[in-house]
Amino acid sequence: MNLLNIFKRLPSLSPAEVREYIKRKQPGEYCLVDVRTPAEFEQSHLPGALLIPLSNLGMRMEQLNDDKPLILYCRSGNRSRLAARLLLAAGFKNVFNMDGGLLNYKS
Repeated sequence: MNLLNIFKRLPSLSPAEVREYIKRKQPGEYCLVDVRTPAEFEQSHLPGALLIPLSNLGMRMEQLNDDKPLILYCRSGNRSRLAARLLLAAGFKNVFNMDGGLLNYKS
């Protein structure tokens, strides 16, 4: 684990950029990761998103493929920002946080 990655600038995408990215790419070319709770995920989520609650991320990192861009989101962007930093610290390189989370995606 490279702890210096925690202090690097976090790569982020705006909700508009995520929307455009999803339009341009095939589903298998990227991975949307929802880091909210299962109850939040049941209420709403982005199509094709993989649910990995932030509390389980450490135990489930092996399910993620760093060969594909990982776009993380939550409700407001705070949990996904932390999750992105954890993945970067663990050595993942192709990680993006969706700024503002689903609150901004829907507006």
